[in-house]
Amino acid sequence: MVFQAVGASLIVLLHNNFPLFAVINGFSFLLAGFVLIHDRQLFIKLDNDQETVQSKKLEKRESLRVGMGHAIKIVYQDKQIFVMVMLAAGVNTLGLALDGLTSVLLASNHTLWIGGFASTVASISIIGSLAITLSALFMHDGLQHVSLPALTAVTMISLVLFSINMCWLQSPIIMLTTMALASYPIGKINPRLQGDIFSKVDSKHLTATVSVISTVTILGGPLGNFIFLGVANMINPEIAWVVFGIVSLLVGIIAIICAVTLPNQSESVN
Repeated sequence: MVFQAVGASLIVLLHNNFPLFAVINGFSFLLAGFVLIHDRQLFIKLDNDQETVQSKKLEKRESLRVGMGHAIKIVYQDKQIFVMVMLAAGVNTLGLALDGLTSVLLASNHTLWIGGFASTVASISIIGSLAITLSALFMHDGLQHVSLPALTAVTMISLVLFSINMCWLQSPIIMLTTMALASYPIGKINPRLQGDIFSKVDSKHLTATVSVISTVTILGGPLGNFIFLGVANMINPEIAWVVFGIVSLLVGIIAIICAVTLPNQSESVN
């Protein structure tokens, strides 16, 4: 999250010199590769750690098919986790398409610019990343008592307002404000969802369960890009934002229904 904002800021400092930015980005991957090669012995040692060995012994007791099947059963039978996984898939479908959809509209609409195209993209990324980071740091802000579906609903309604602003109001201030409102609950959702999974799933099936949940949530990303960016390119960005807002509203309504019907299992942090 931090380096997403750093990358966007670097583009601004380079005066939109994207070829140079691509070279720097490629060099960072090369540097990371050298670090992995240089410290490979450390990773080998970690692999031989006693806890890792014990975990592997447990995993070997059942086949991959049986383990994944049991993980799917765990997710399906736990209503709270199942609902949040489905909502997370919806959020991921919208969230991964947000950056691309925003860039497409900003490229042709100077009204929303804050200084310039690159600085506007950087500002949105910085605000979103900062909101998520602050949310994760400040645990006693009152939201620790709010259920996960309710937090998801806040994010979705904020994205609806973000879409309305992108289509009609076109205010840079509202754009940044709604982005912060949409991002802040995410800093609460992810840690608490992971905490629920760790507390409810036994260590024998934890890896498989996390893999199932990750797969389900990640599958929404390509779908969101295909739908929303497809509409933006085939019709126009404004219509794509209307579709984005409608889908966000539908996911928000589902989240509100879940927040009302499901028990609030959040625990206050002492």
